[in-house]
Amino acid sequence: MTDFYRILSQQVTDNTAVVHIELNPDCKVYEGHFPGLPIAPGMCHLEMIRECASLVWQQAVRFGTIKRLKFMQPIDPRMCTLLTLTLTREGQNMTALLVSGEQDIVKLKATI
Repeated sequence: MTDFYRILSQQVTDNTAVVHIELNPDCKVYEGHFPGLPIAPGMCHLEMIRECASLVWQQAVRFGTIKRLKFMQPIDPRMCTLLTLTLTREGQNMTALLVSGEQDIVKLKATI
C-alpha cells in the first residue's frame, strides 16, 4: 500500500517495536469505503501491520494463523490520522496493538 500511510518513527528493542504512523486521508481507498463517511478498511489495517512487522524485523512477514483479531473502533481519516502500533514477537507468535490516542483500534494475535 503505497499511499495509505507513512511511518513517522520506529523504536525497536529486543522483541518489541513501537511504530508511529500517519494515515493519508486523501488515499483513494476512502472513496469506496465509504463515500461521504470514510473509514479505514480492516484489511488495510492488517496489511499495514504486516508491512510494519516486515520492516522492523527486517524479514518478510506473513500471517500463518490469526488466533485473535478484534477491530475495536473505526477510524475516520478526516478526524484521526496519527496511530501507534506496538508489535511483540516471541518465536513464531506475534501480537499487535494499534491505537489512536487512548483508544484501542485493532488487537491481533497471530503466528508468522
